Amino acid sequence: MTDLAEIERLVEVAMNEHQALLDLGACVASLRAVQEAKAQLEQYDAATVRHVRARRDADEVRCA
Repeated sequence: MTDLAEIERLVEVAMNEHQALLDLGACVASLRAVQEAKAQLEQYDAATVRHVRARRDADEVRCA
């Protein structure tokens, strides 16, 4: 790879920083929502939560 091609590749990667930060922010927000949901599920009866999850898993298999 020539120096010019390498510079062009590096510039392209560097220009993607803004989008990468936006994507990271969205992932962090999604992870927080998942963690909060899991914490809230702990307040409910474990057997009921397992039943709902199993039913949803079965529904997803039928839709796939």
